[in-house]
Amino acid sequence: MNQGEGTGKDKANAPNEAEQTDKMLRRALNQWDIAFLVIGAMIGSGWLFASAGASSYAGPAAILSWLIAGFLMIFIAFAYVEISGMLPKSGGIVRYPQYTHGGFASFMLAWAYFLSAVTVAPSEAIAAVTYMSTWLPQLTISGVLTPIGVLVAAVLATFFFLLNWFGVNVMGKTNTAVGWWKLAIPSITFILLMTLAMHTANFTKLAGGFMPYGSAAVFLAIPTTGIAYAYLGFRQGVDYSGEAKRPTDVVWGTVLGFIIVMAIYVLLQVSFIGGLNFNNLYLVNINTQTNQVVQVIGHPSAGTWN
Repeated sequence: MNQGEGTGKDKANAPNEAEQTDKMLRRALNQWDIAFLVIGAMIGSGWLFASAGASSYAGPAAILSWLIAGFLMIFIAFAYVEISGMLPKSGGIVRYPQYTHGGFASFMLAWAYFLSAVTVAPSEAIAAVTYMSTWLPQLTISGVLTPIGVLVAAVLATFFFLLNWFGVNVMGKTNTAVGWWKLAIPSITFILLMTLAMHTANFTKLAGGFMPYGSAAVFLAIPTTGIAYAYLGFRQGVDYSGEAKRPTDVVWGTVLGFIIVMAIYVLLQVSFIGGLNFNNLYLVNINTQTNQVVQVIGHPSAGTWN
């Protein structure tokens, strides 16, 4: 047998090996399990940063940014869940291109997906440390991690790595609880803000009205402030499609999780903008971050609102 024949057989056996691996998976996830996988992936540590960032770019019209991005992204989700319903394969984001465009396309997408995946744990760690800096200001300076902050972020990233290293057994047992936690905290946040601290004037009395920076800013906020990044979490349901009890569980679970999270993000953005009391907002050190806040509040008239 020459070298070319061996290579051809190896390529032919590759899909068969993948099929054998699929048979080893336990199909135990129902549509709510899939939905919570999607919710857990879409709601991360940056759930407040995205609202703040979108407001700094688009003002109150950031609400439209979330709605437009969700409307566009759900059609991408529809395409994937339709395929995963017909061909429920774990790791479907990478495997479907292999079926349609061959191994090279799948290889390139797999590396792109891998590079995006390895940034998740560090970004979650950085977000967590940034939140912690509210009580431990020595962790950051002007929004940038200090050496101590970097050390704390490294410890958190290591913890996230170990949590995934111990496998799906640990993640499977904790995912539903984490999903409920990720639903409860943002929901309680926007309910309390809307109930106790809503200022409707914030939506219309900025200089320029509801859309102070124009329609271009509404679209600019989608890729630059974490909105598109948040919505891409729907892929988690597709990746676990090979472990769903029924193909329809992947379809309905992914769509259900996406719609729930989209509603939460939109309501968070509404409550974030409406919940600011500008009369109690004091700007001390004018830097990049506070300049963004000045843009959002329309500084010259901020003191006139109640």
